[in-house]
Amino acid sequence: MDLLRLRRRELERRTKELPAEVAEWKTLAETDLDSNLHWSQMEAIADLIAAFSSRYDTLLGNLPSENDQSLYESGLYDILMAIGSAQRAWDFFRRKFDQRRSDRFRKRLRAADIIAIDCYDAAIGAAKAKGWIAAEDVREPPLTYLSPELSAMTWARGTRPNDGQSEELAGSTLPIPVVEVPYDQTANVWEFLSICHEVGHEIDADLKLLSAIKTNLSKAFEGTALPQPRQRRWLGWASEIFPDLLALHFSGPAFAYMLRNILILPPNQVMQIIPGDAHPNHYIRVMLCTQYIRTMGAASPDATFRSALEQHADALEADWKPLYEDSAALNDYLADIPLVIAGVMDSAIPAMEGATLRSLVEYSKEHEDAITKGATSLRQLNSQFGIAPRHAVSVVRIAINDAIVNNSLDKEIDALSTNAIQLLEHNAPKGKRSINDPLASSPSARKSRIDRFVSQELSRSLQQ
Repeated sequence: MDLLRLRRRELERRTKELPAEVAEWKTLAETDLDSNLHWSQMEAIADLIAAFSSRYDTLLGNLPSENDQSLYESGLYDILMAIGSAQRAWDFFRRKFDQRRSDRFRKRLRAADIIAIDCYDAAIGAAKAKGWIAAEDVREPPLTYLSPELSAMTWARGTRPNDGQSEELAGSTLPIPVVEVPYDQTANVWEFLSICHEVGHEIDADLKLLSAIKTNLSKAFEGTALPQPRQRRWLGWASEIFPDLLALHFSGPAFAYMLRNILILPPNQVMQIIPGDAHPNHYIRVMLCTQYIRTMGAASPDATFRSALEQHADALEADWKPLYEDSAALNDYLADIPLVIAGVMDSAIPAMEGATLRSLVEYSKEHEDAITKGATSLRQLNSQFGIAPRHAVSVVRIAINDAIVNNSLDKEIDALSTNAIQLLEHNAPKGKRSINDPLASSPSARKSRIDRFVSQELSRSLQQ
């Protein structure tokens, strides 16, 4: 019996460690100005760990008598499984917060966080203001982290995250989403424009858009001669098309310049359509962006804005097409693009009260002018001007374009990257996202989601 009592004391001591560690991180998020950015995320994680703690504290309190050895040992096992589930849940986030302690990556990762939060807030803020998402459904913004991958990716709420080591958090109500950024991509701040696409997946998940997008795309194909196999392929690509086009609203044509460059690959990879791939063929993907850019200013009464967007589209195509001249096999897909744009971005979305996805986040003449002017300022080593972070990352990409035209890229590229980090820092959100913030998650709604998740996770761990 002494051994059983000792085992209980050992497990009791282990249950105290995790809440204490999370409390330390929460204090840091509250007291360290740079960490204020993560305050609401740490609140959500603290709620997650508190929910786990409550479950294993209850199991400890309900342990049967030591005289019933079989039931007692079974209870100890249940407690151990609950501790393991809590540790796995926290460890998924712990390793991501630990990266922020790295002297090499801290500032770059903070820059990525700033962009992700601004993109997320722009879309969710608009949706909340228009009543397209209920206040209790507004959640924490994405958390970025680094991994040894080739391109950014996201784990939206409602998906099973896998950070390349092991699968954790199998439930459907993650307290916060995460966006994965390659370690080496942090060398090129302008490639953080990929985060705009990844946040688009979060908007899709939170507003529950994909089903309506596919329905609208199917309707756009009705009455056309478009073959069924090609229709199915476009529908299979829908989940990636919307984030690309939303990214253009977040950050303007700069997103397409970034996308074009990272997709410069051998022709057999760019021109080939891979069955089952969720992403459109690379060549089509860039051309879809260029054609969409041409439509973004179509309704504007300002001729200079329309002309600026046309010039961006022309420049993108002028550099892209000569790289892959033999595109005849894709001509049918290229001809489909206006239908695809109409179905995805210009059709009524029931969850948005009949509004279109094009109307979710505006990219205006004022935004285009600010980015153009900002690019000139950045090249003059001025990083202390006000601009939305999602546009600040565009500033550096457009500045790169201007340096190329000026034949001074090699001379300017390092300074542009350094000053881009400073520009993002200058425009970072200040203070904590508190309960009074209109985009803060409701504590009661957050607790309800987390309690459901913990119940699912504990049930899953006991079944293993």
